[in-house]
Amino acid sequence: MLKICLMYKLKVTKDNTVKLADVGLTKREKITGTPTGTPLYAAPEVKERKVYDKSADIYSLGLILWEMWYGVTLYGLKDEVYSKRLEEDLKRGWDIRMPWWEGTVPPIPEWTRLIHDCLKKDPKRRPKIQECLDRISAMKV
Repeated sequence: MLKICLMYKLKVTKDNTVKLADVGLTKREKITGTPTGTPLYAAPEVKERKVYDKSADIYSLGLILWEMWYGVTLYGLKDEVYSKRLEEDLKRGWDIRMPWWEGTVPPIPEWTRLIHDCLKKDPKRRPKIQECLDRISAMKV
């Protein structure tokens, strides 16, 4: 948990609720050509220095959800074959393939679908934050 807190600015409240405070990508409604935050978690439109909005943070959330399930960062994986496929999938805007490494279990279907939806290449196709919260709340994980 310490590793995640350092990377994502997660905060734990007094009642042990974990809150995603800010991934540092959007400060205003729309931003042009001024990427900030952690590049590893940046949405494609941020990396490409295009206009972006709050949906860029939803993309980052998708990456964080993947990491929370598997316990490792998406980038810099030791599995080079998976890393190459992942990079191609993300560039093409395809749903990423969930790995099945020794000692891991693939996410439940609802978690997988949320990750896929958050990582949509087209920002307009990503869910809003309230939808993400509702979907996570409805999951039995």
